[in-house]
Formats: sequence, C-alpha cells, structure tokens
Amino acid sequence: MSETTAKFSIREALKYGWTTFKAKPLFFAGLTLGLMVFSAVPQVVAQSILGKGTVAMNIVGILLALVNLYLGMLVIRIALDFYDHGDAHIAETASALLSKYFPYLLTKLAYVAMMLIGVMLLIVPGVIVSLMFFFAGYLVLDRGLGPIEALKESKTITDGSKWLLLLMTIVLGLLNIAGFFALFIGLLVTVPVSYLAWVYVYRQLSPKQEAAAV
Repeated sequence: MSETTAKFSIREALKYGWTTFKAKPLFFAGLTLGLMVFSAVPQVVAQSILGKGTVAMNIVGILLALVNLYLGMLVIRIALDFYDHGDAHIAETASALLSKYFPYLLTKLAYVAMMLIGVMLLIVPGVIVSLMFFFAGYLVLDRGLGPIEALKESKTITDGSKWLLLLMTIVLGLLNIAGFFALFIGLLVTVPVSYLAWVYVYRQLSPKQEAAAV
C-alpha cells in the first residue's frame, strides 16, 4: 500500500478551529455545554439512586456510554457539515446518524481492541495504533464505510503523518488543560476549537468525495 504524502499544518488547524468558533460562538459553546451536561448529569443522578458499583448502575452505565457514543457522532458530523457547508442543522443531522450508529459502534470497539493490543505489546505500539486508526469513525460518518474498510482507509490517510498527529494531540491536550483551569468555562471554547481543528486535519488528509456524499 502506498504511503500518502498529504500533510497538514497544526497552526492552520487551530486557526480554522478558532475562526469557525468565532463565527458562531453561542452555537458551539451551547452545543458543548449541552453535551457536557447530558454526559455528566445522568451519571451522577443514576449513581445517587442506584449506588456506585451495583449491577443496576453498571447496566445504566453501559446504556449511558452508548448514548454518549451517539453524542460523539453528532459532534463529528456537525463539525464536518460546518467545514463542508458552513452550517449544520442539529435535528436533521441527529436523525440521519441513526442508520450509521451500529457500524460506528463496531468501528469504535475494533479501534479500542486494537489499541489495547498495542498497549499490551508496549506503550509505543499502542500510541502508533491509536494514531493509525484515529479517523476510522470519521470515515464511517463521512463516507459511509464499514468498520473494516474505515480502519484500512484510516491507516492509509495517516501514513506519513503520525508524528504530526501525535504533536497535534499534545497541543490540543494542553489547550484543553488550559481551558479547564480557566475556571472550567474555558472548555466551552477550547473543546469546540479542538474538534473543529480535528475535522480540519481530517479534511486535509481525506478531502471530501462529492460522489460519495451524494
């Protein structure tokens, strides 16, 4: 398999993320806040009622994790729509994603399994595997690929860019740490800037295919 020569600029990715966020700050901050609340509050409420570590709580925890996975899909798809069309419609997007939930779930499970295998071998192979297949979920949502095809394609588009992807991960991690310590409110800015920046990187490595979109 040939190695892709596609690269990206971390500076340009951050610039795109910030510029896009600035265009609709209330939308992105509100979306991020809503997702944070929806991810955290049900967990806290369930634990207070069912107790931590109980069988019932474990079952609820799995159900909440499945819901949070769907929310993650929604964020990626909205960010892709903003990159491709300059806007997004949450209700329409949420409905359209239902048909891709199961392939996305299988892809994520395969991604985690391979990452764990890599970590068991050594930390470095685990990091390499995580970067190699990082965009598999994006490819399921963007091109409608199945789990195996998405993993293979993610490996292809990240060839030659893994060190840059690692640096990108570190930079965005530090950015969100700074957002957390900025009275936590900073995360309402740094989190959307981060996922918008990741979509920029994805689009540099995997340009939109009009035929597939249609």
